[in-house]
Amino acid sequence: MVDVDILVVFGVRPEIIKMSRLFPLLDKNFKIYTIYTGQHFDNNMKNNLFSQMDIRWPNNQLDITSSNVETMVEKINECIKLNNLNFKCVLAVGSSNSAVAGVTIADNFHKPFVHIGAGVRSFDYGIEDRNNKFIDKLSTVCIAPTEIAKRNLENEGVKASVYVTGALIYEVVDYYKPQAILPDDGDFVLLTMHKQSNVDDKLKLSRIMREVGKIAFNVIYPIHPRAADNLKNFGINVPVNISIIDPVPYFEMLGFMKKCKAVVTDSSTMQCECALLGIPCFTLRDSTDHPETIIAGQNFLVGQNFNLLDGYLRILEEDGFKARFCGFNMYGKDVGQKIVDVLNNDRDLKLFDIKIKHRTYLCLILNKFE
Repeated sequence: MVDVDILVVFGVRPEIIKMSRLFPLLDKNFKIYTIYTGQHFDNNMKNNLFSQMDIRWPNNQLDITSSNVETMVEKINECIKLNNLNFKCVLAVGSSNSAVAGVTIADNFHKPFVHIGAGVRSFDYGIEDRNNKFIDKLSTVCIAPTEIAKRNLENEGVKASVYVTGALIYEVVDYYKPQAILPDDGDFVLLTMHKQSNVDDKLKLSRIMREVGKIAFNVIYPIHPRAADNLKNFGINVPVNISIIDPVPYFEMLGFMKKCKAVVTDSSTMQCECALLGIPCFTLRDSTDHPETIIAGQNFLVGQNFNLLDGYLRILEEDGFKARFCGFNMYGKDVGQKIVDVLNNDRDLKLFDIKIKHRTYLCLILNKFE
């Protein structure tokens, strides 16, 4: 029997990035075992991050080329049995299907679950919102990044212990930004787009590409594999001002963000990174799960209103507009240490005295997360 304190389940690029500065603290304070599901299985989406950011390699990589939760749960179960693991609790960050698999494993084994990034809501009823609500409902400890996220949990009647620690992405950006690899030319707009609501809809994806192709800047687009497949399968032409490249390691992405004129994105994590770096961010969504970036004046929702996007981009060079993007820390400091303190001190989550109630309805709703 291999005894560990915390079983960490993760499986997508943003989770690797967010956990990069927390893993050393977890290793210092607990015995952990990490499982990478392989939800993001493209090497450009994962391996270059572990190597470049000097992140501990997972104890086990499942190499699942699927986002199906039931498949993940099955493979994680096999991993636990094969390695004879005896864990005290499960931890995951974010809203991916890998995180859903993590909370499912915790429930199946009657163990506590810790959710980092709890309470984050965009209220768009998309897959991430549904996943987040599901995970928070089954969590023992909810670690929220902001007071707004905490209020969301309270409004939903979540029964878990709730703590506000700030967001891990602050420590990631602060630690790695001196190592950013800057491109030679900064006269471009950075585009990132991967949300199902944008890239899985042929008409919407075609319109986005056409309208972004009209802006008066060159555009660099490090493309998500699913978006690349859809561009090809839908037969969508790429405008001449858009340069599509493979996903890049984190230091290169930081360099693109620091040097570009602006970021046009549908990424939740990138909205936070831009706010922290002081980069104008225009979000291709009608709502955001990080309203703190808008309150701070660092992020603008444009959705499908491309006239609005064009107007913002045209005034980028005006001093009064540029001056507002100064970089803003909405999350405080020592986020990772605050999380460690929660794990050590929460009265319901004592790693030496575990009590948790089994939830029998889990199997009835699992099939919603495929």
